Amino acid sequence: MCHRALVDGLAAIGHCLADISAVHVTHSHLDHYYLAIQLRHELGLSVTLGRGEEDSLAVAAENRDDLIQTAQLHRYGQGEECEEFERGLRRPDFPFHLAWEPPDRWLDGGEKLDLGALRLDVVDMPGHTRGSLVFRDDAAGVLFSGDSVLPHITPSVGFDSRSGAICTPSSSSSPSPTRRCCPRTARSWPAHTAASRSCSVTTTSGWSAP
Repeated sequence: MCHRALVDGLAAIGHCLADISAVHVTHSHLDHYYLAIQLRHELGLSVTLGRGEEDSLAVAAENRDDLIQTAQLHRYGQGEECEEFERGLRRPDFPFHLAWEPPDRWLDGGEKLDLGALRLDVVDMPGHTRGSLVFRDDAAGVLFSGDSVLPHITPSVGFDSRSGAICTPSSSSSPSPTRRCCPRTARSWPAHTAASRSCSVTTTSGWSAP
């Protein structure tokens, strides 16, 4: 389903999968990272991911996170949603465990990605996950916010399964909060919904044991 939607979306703007040379992923959740790895196997393109996701990706690979998630859905009475989840992500010709392969390159906040028409600043945005990134181009007035900013729903708060740390707002339990800001842009492109006209991002968060 995700693969088909990408093919159709590219066709609508006069492009195809072969035109993609790299995928820059905002965070390591399955609904974002899995398709990128599929495309790397299919097309030989490169995949990047925030360095802060390295531990989470390793834990997912060690513990077969796909099995953990589907078992949890069944346990809490969400069997139908579980089946939909599997239909949407799994492909019979692509083993699911490959979803947790490491990227070709780890990205750090402060880097710049020169994509020709766009020159993206890589911005660390911990919160939804420990290593979440957003990509912004101030000159073009665009922000690719992933799940860090969603106009109609609240992104879930991150949990680091290796350390047991959670992402919390700045407080006494978070002695070293990190502030991340993105200036207002003309257009924000979030995940899971259409682009919004204007967006600015300011988060103050820290990681601490629960």
